[in-house]
Amino acid sequence: MRVLVTIIKGDVHMNQDFEAAIYIIIHFMILYFSLAVNLYCITQYIIGKKLDVERESNFIAKLISIPILYISIRYGIYKYAFLFLSCILERYQSKRIFIICSLGILFLECFSYLGFMSDNEKKIYIFRFDLIKQILKIIQMLSVIVLVIHLFLKGIGIIDIGTVVWRIELVINLFVLISFVIISSFNLTVSSDREYMCVNNGLTQVLLVMDDSHPLKFKKNDDNSYYISNGEDSADTFVLNKEHLLTLQKYFQEELSL
Repeated sequence: MRVLVTIIKGDVHMNQDFEAAIYIIIHFMILYFSLAVNLYCITQYIIGKKLDVERESNFIAKLISIPILYISIRYGIYKYAFLFLSCILERYQSKRIFIICSLGILFLECFSYLGFMSDNEKKIYIFRFDLIKQILKIIQMLSVIVLVIHLFLKGIGIIDIGTVVWRIELVINLFVLISFVIISSFNLTVSSDREYMCVNNGLTQVLLVMDDSHPLKFKKNDDNSYYISNGEDSADTFVLNKEHLLTLQKYFQEELSL
């Protein structure tokens, strides 16, 4: 009978720990994934699977993301998520919770990275601040690894660095993530099959469709930026360096001359 009671109590604790871990992971998703996705949708021209409805896809993405971002900031949803996460080392005592959290966050990061890589395979990106973006990307990946290792070590009982260090890790990860999304928003995006080009300059975004009736025309400006037009829509790029021009020339040999 005692054995049965012990087993039941163990199952109850397991369920409680699992629920607590899921609750923590949800707050991670709100603070990091939701914030990053909303910022991305606002600062990029969003293309759907069908190019003929690209403007509708972009409009819908922003129609959803802008209110969510505003409400989350206005009513302190992100703030609450951060404050909650900053106190989890003190609030929870079960080691199992931190092990589950570390594995869950690692899975989410791997999933988002694979999604990012698969999306890149379909497009060619030319970033205005490519070096800074690469540095921020490395720092962000390292900061996530540190977070995961910290939680895992806390879970297996080897070391507990402390709440202050944990909060610093959260702040660094959040700051780097936001910086990465903003820096990455200045880019030229070309579909690999040359169906379209997006000129993204932060909050200013233009999509240029490319087909036989809409050939792209490039005109160099005095500041080494380019005026690009397809006959219906047009946009000025950011200042392009030699590496940017060589990449563009690779895909627009007839249209672009250095």
